[in-house]
Formats: sequence, C-alpha cells, structure tokens
Amino acid sequence: MKFIDAIEKFENFPACTDAFVKLKKDMNELIINDPDYAAVYLVIHDFSKKHHFYYEDQAVSPEVSDSAKKQMIEYLTRLKELVSNRNREAAFIALSAISHDYFTQGRVLEP
Repeated sequence: MKFIDAIEKFENFPACTDAFVKLKKDMNELIINDPDYAAVYLVIHDFSKKHHFYYEDQAVSPEVSDSAKKQMIEYLTRLKELVSNRNREAAFIALSAISHDYFTQGRVLEP
C-alpha cells in the first residue's frame, strides 16, 4: 500500500468514525512498510485514533463528521505530494505545521 492509496480510500469512504478506523489501520501498515516516513504516518494514525476514541460511543451529527473528514483530508492533501515525491524535508516541515495547526486552531477531530 502507498500513502496515496490510503488517502483515496479515506476520501471515498463516508464521513463517519469507521473511516478514521480504516485510516488508522492503513497508517499502521505504512509505519511498518515505509519507515522513512513513519513519523508522518504516526501523526495521522494518532489523529485518527483520537477521533475514533472520542466519538466511537456517541451519535455524531453529520456536520461534525463532515468537518472532521474535511480537516483530515486537508492534512492528508498537504502531505500527499511530499510523501509521494519522497521529499522528506518538506514533508516534515509540513508535518510540523499540521501539528501546530491541530493544537492551535481548534480540533474538529476531537471535541
């Protein structure tokens, strides 16, 4: 599996917690099979895990599901080309910016 494949699966899955569970599993596989970018995959894995943890036993409104999926797609899109082109330095700069955004601009992925 490639990062772009995991992104496409996530984009095509309905906006729900199961989409985040599947993304987390795909990131597990990539962490093992592409160790050069394991930090990228681990951050996406952890964002997905947190989302699932917070919402797994709750009814989630379509607006929250759509917002969370949109936020994750934004993060994935920022990383997609950098990982695909094997631009490690730029990927880690983007990952730092994504991590900063996540903690400073509101976390839709969790309540």
